[in-house]
Amino acid sequence: MAGINNDLGSGGSVDMMVINRDKYTPLRNYATPNVRKSKRDYSFPVGTTTVLSSTFTPLSSLVTVETTTEAAKQMEIG
Repeated sequence: MAGINNDLGSGGSVDMMVINRDKYTPLRNYATPNVRKSKRDYSFPVGTTTVLSSTFTPLSSLVTVETTTEAAKQMEIG
């Protein structure tokens, strides 16, 4: 149960597969020990948060890409 209770990615549900000689039976959400008590529904009207400034800087203007074969030769082992 520790892996289920501390797994933030999957939502804490347990899936199980029962395998018999002739067939298999998938059991989705076999156990859900961490069901949310309530779901918060937030809705904010347009304009609630004021945008003070907005700029866009392309990544290509901040980065220089250099291609060299010398570095690749130095990394070779053997």
